[in-house]
Amino acid sequence: MTVSLQTVQPEAVQQELERICAHPLFANAPMLKRFLRFAVEKTLAGSPEVVKEYTIGSEVLGRGSSFDPSQSSIVRTQAFNIRSRLNAYYQEQGANAPLRIIFSPGTYTPTFAGAQVVSQPEIQ
Repeated sequence: MTVSLQTVQPEAVQQELERICAHPLFANAPMLKRFLRFAVEKTLAGSPEVVKEYTIGSEVLGRGSSFDPSQSSIVRTQAFNIRSRLNAYYQEQGANAPLRIIFSPGTYTPTFAGAQVVSQPEIQ
């Protein structure tokens, strides 16, 4: 179940982001951590439109104003790495996380998913 920003607590997303960034999968990968933080924080701030390949490459990954996404795949590669590491994190330590940060293929803007709750049938 994907959750819109209207139904997710920004504090809960921020807490999950901190847990992810502290995990060894991200703690020792400063470039991935910067990318992840940038995307999540801009999305939470209501500015997902700035989470674009050029901005990520030039500003977040430090490639400067001469960065050309058509000549460099660094942003796409790092997005793939983030997706892979998030999947690994949620299979391990984050398996029971009440909230998940998701990077769908083809996008740099994260979505947030809450744990699915299976309701018990009422006994009458």
